[in-house]
Amino acid sequence: MTNESVILRSVRWLLGPHPERGAPHRIVYDAQCETCEESADTSIGSRVGPEVWALTHTGRHPDHRTFIATQRTVWLATPATGRGRDLGDIETLTERTRDGAGPKSLRQQRADWNHRVRDWANLNGTFVSAGGSIPHLVVSHYLALYPDDPPPETT
Repeated sequence: MTNESVILRSVRWLLGPHPERGAPHRIVYDAQCETCEESADTSIGSRVGPEVWALTHTGRHPDHRTFIATQRTVWLATPATGRGRDLGDIETLTERTRDGAGPKSLRQQRADWNHRVRDWANLNGTFVSAGGSIPHLVVSHYLALYPDDPPPETT
């Protein structure tokens, strides 16, 4: 085993619906009576079953009128470091030197930042195309949430 210098960068993470697990379309609905803690059968994709159960339950027990309704889906945490990257935001200095890859150019830094903002927006329900300018409202919302990640200065 050789000793190599390793640079670990902090990575921003985004949380959103897990596309491979059916989210957001595969929502699980539940209902539970707050009085007796009896609960409805779980329903996937429709809340009608738990709603009908709650009304039927109240019909059988008129003093049971409060229910805890839950909706569940599967989320996925993904790094917001841009497209084409995985969790391996780890680079060895020896590989960087060997490949001749020095610090990123301002243009590449700006492209990486744009990818982070687009990924964040798309994962949070605002469609932003892969090209062109990013709407100012999206940028201002991103900067309000992540003030320590301003866009790289352009000249």
